[in-house]
Amino acid sequence: MNIALLGPTGSGKGTLIHAVAGKLQLHPITLGDVLRHKAEHGTALGLLTREFVLNGELVPDEFVDAMVEEIFRHLAPGTNTLLDGFPRTVTQARFLDDLLDDLGQKLDAAVYLHVPESLILERVSRRQPARQDDEPHVLRHRLHVFRRMVAPLLKHFCDTGRLVLLHADAPAHEVEITLEQVIRDLAAGRPPPFSDADYLFLDQMFRARPSALVDPDPALNLVFLGGPGSGKGTQAEQVCKTFLLPHVSTGDLFRDNIKKQTELGRLARSYMDRGELVPDDVTERMVEARLRLPDASRGFVLDGFPRTVPQAEALDEILHGLNRKVTGVILLRVSDAEIIRRLSGRRICRQCQASFHLVFRKPRHEGLCNHCGGPLYQRDDDKPETIEVRLKNYHRQTEPLIHYYRDAGVFTEVQGEGDTTVIRAAMLASVKLFAEEPEAAAVIPPLE
Repeated sequence: MNIALLGPTGSGKGTLIHAVAGKLQLHPITLGDVLRHKAEHGTALGLLTREFVLNGELVPDEFVDAMVEEIFRHLAPGTNTLLDGFPRTVTQARFLDDLLDDLGQKLDAAVYLHVPESLILERVSRRQPARQDDEPHVLRHRLHVFRRMVAPLLKHFCDTGRLVLLHADAPAHEVEITLEQVIRDLAAGRPPPFSDADYLFLDQMFRARPSALVDPDPALNLVFLGGPGSGKGTQAEQVCKTFLLPHVSTGDLFRDNIKKQTELGRLARSYMDRGELVPDDVTERMVEARLRLPDASRGFVLDGFPRTVPQAEALDEILHGLNRKVTGVILLRVSDAEIIRRLSGRRICRQCQASFHLVFRKPRHEGLCNHCGGPLYQRDDDKPETIEVRLKNYHRQTEPLIHYYRDAGVFTEVQGEGDTTVIRAAMLASVKLFAEEPEAAAVIPPLE
């Protein structure tokens, strides 16, 4: 039996996992513990994760998926598990289903711990030692983002008949007893039915997003999509230079906030220091703060955000608050084979971190940096087998995002392989059309 325990911060997941797992002979898998263990013991995935953290970068989802897969493939056959912190998205839920199916198993149920926000605020206010993200205004925003993110996940499990709602607002020992009984009932093939209150709660969670703006402010608000190594960053810079727009790269935004030790940078660093993933609400607040700056009033090019449908909904929410909307979304289409060729040829100087490429930017002397003479090396995340894992995750995340923006009538794509002059001209033409005739731009057929 495999069960995922879901719930917001302050719902008691961590306490329940350890209290119940031993009694019911379930192997606990807590994502935070997994990340810390991998990093501390110097595994390949752990070292890669630590490298992202030390560089002030978000840890890609594919690394998290790979860690979870590694754990499951090393468990003894027949081991029953109880997961905490995974899956967090529908994409991860589907990844987990595929993984367990490959192992001849299945995820039997997802148990959601439902706790009123007022009780969560009360519980967290008593937490010692207090954490930076325990501040009420930070916590309320985090809970708001969590509800938006978890709603499609709950719907996924509801639609597949695996969702169990557990009201966790009782004293801890009572919730523990209830969870034990729920798991026993699941093992016996008796999933608990939904109550009228459960249906009401789910209806509220699954409600449609706010209505579209009637008269949004005119601005060229662009989102660029593309796989790792597709060149969307380079294209974004060209577009921004031509149309005088700020290039908002979430990677740069993340590093900049940490370097300047802003409130959000310190908050992100606090998660890193605890060996935890930085939650989406922190990234979203960084994006919102950046888009509120005066230089973004005429528009922007977003690169690296959104990566999932919940993040796309978050962007809609952010722009709604600014009386704006996404003008256009451009996918830079590059084949997996070409991306692997591009990234696997990259080499980095160990001393000054300068970047070279075995095909496109060869060093003057093989294996040595042009600038400082230091040795060049290939990063683990630039190795073909790692790139393939990243691309699988990219496709799982991006396909729903493409449908989301295509349905919204703001999506087009540009062929990202071939002559760079042609690619740049196609990108500029697409942006120009979005600026002048957005409805026409959104129906540009994909370039062959």
